[in-house]
Amino acid sequence: MITITGGEPLLHSGFFQLTEALGAERSWCRWAILTSGVTIDRKQARAIARFHPAYVQLSIDGDRPTHDALRGDGDYDRVANAVRHLQRAGVRTSVSFTAHQGNYKQFGRVVRACCRWGVHHVWTDRLVPHGRGSQLQSLTLEQFREYLEIIRRARRYASWYLFSPTTVTMRRALQFLVGGGKPYRCSAGDRLIALMPDGTVYPCRRMPISVGQLFPATLLNIYQSSVVLRDLRDEQRIPEDCRCCPHATSCVGGLRCLSHAVTGDTFSADPVCPQIAG
Repeated sequence: MITITGGEPLLHSGFFQLTEALGAERSWCRWAILTSGVTIDRKQARAIARFHPAYVQLSIDGDRPTHDALRGDGDYDRVANAVRHLQRAGVRTSVSFTAHQGNYKQFGRVVRACCRWGVHHVWTDRLVPHGRGSQLQSLTLEQFREYLEIIRRARRYASWYLFSPTTVTMRRALQFLVGGGKPYRCSAGDRLIALMPDGTVYPCRRMPISVGQLFPATLLNIYQSSVVLRDLRDEQRIPEDCRCCPHATSCVGGLRCLSHAVTGDTFSADPVCPQIAG
């Protein structure tokens, strides 16, 4: 699975050249776009549809005032219009919601809007406080507990909403603690690799640790030889605080990128895991 993101990928002059190449390889390769949606009109949605992406993901980070305060005046309506254009062009849509102290209580409102719009898939994860995200406040333990319950209620709402394909997935770090299904293990460095424009390789786009440089090295060589990536794939590398947890061998410590951003230690326990706090 290849996802094209940015920055804003649709602003790149070579975007449609790349999507045409990926579309030609769809017998073995699935691909998707992560975009702000700011440029997507009817014409562009139809152009995207020609190359058969698995989905296009856009972000909604709260109700209209909250989202626009984060992403600019009018952006909420631009995203809603982009979703409609994509839906009419036959492109599956996904919406992501990044939870922090200023918006986590609004996840249910986002899900209700997505049900009305016919979005296929909604998922949410926590803010990782690095880069511009460091200006926002991560969830506390008590807020995280509340957030898990908000996700559970939103998921139930979506399952009851008539005539909507919207599903709310809980396959993210620690979300299984409220009945989201099989425990999730962070896939950074294992099934997930991020490639930056200059060829730098990260374990994931939310974990800015350089593990190698593409050209002259190959991605396969970096994947096999990087000590960091091998450690991330090591199922026995369980944080000390997690070892008494019944989910230790399946969860393996929660959200690695959040641990790295908050503590500086990629292999410490998830900073707000309710299982550790008791």
